[in-house]
Amino acid sequence: MKTDKSLSSNVRVISSSVLSPHSKALYEVGKNILSGSIESGRDFCKTMTANCAGAIPIYIGILVFLLPADFALGIKAGITFALPCIGYLIAMILFTIGYMPYSSSLSLDMVEEILRWIRLFRVEKGVK
Repeated sequence: MKTDKSLSSNVRVISSSVLSPHSKALYEVGKNILSGSIESGRDFCKTMTANCAGAIPIYIGILVFLLPADFALGIKAGITFALPCIGYLIAMILFTIGYMPYSSSLSLDMVEEILRWIRLFRVEKGVK
């Protein structure tokens, strides 16, 4: 699309053309990257949040089952036995943060930006 820049507030269209099949395909790929990557990342984070939350009571249950009833933990042993639970809590918090929507801009109007995102996803997934 070419425009006449002599007019300050009005734009006059001199010519326009239909999108090429290549541009249409890039547009569809950009839409799929934008929607698919967010959905798959959110699904992974949702699953891992539930797994981390479920691992804490399972770990405590295994400890209760394996340790004798009159077993007294010292400070060092208590910290050692608590570290996995703390790790699961930290992981659960991080996956919860990962579940939140990621704010990034991808303009589907710019072919160069779609191509940049395609190259970025190929590098992340190891595809050449």
